[in-house]
Amino acid sequence: MARMRLHSVGADSADAQEALRTLLRGAGRRFASVLTALQVSRMMRVLSSFSDGDLAKLGLARSDIPQHARWLVLGDVAGDRVDRR
Repeated sequence: MARMRLHSVGADSADAQEALRTLLRGAGRRFASVLTALQVSRMMRVLSSFSDGDLAKLGLARSDIPQHARWLVLGDVAGDRVDRR
């Protein structure tokens, strides 16, 4: 009959915990990225529903919608930080 070999809890457990933390951090970043993309997409949809006249009142052209939607969601476009308080 084969003998079971018991490993010490120390190094193997720490390696497994670090691997799990790394995996969860990566999954969290990916989830945040997907969520941001969805928010920007929804904002683009809302802005796209505005008439050309309404966009003009806001100082926007249709071609500005993607960048403006990103700015509204993130507050940071092309490295320009914006305080939206």
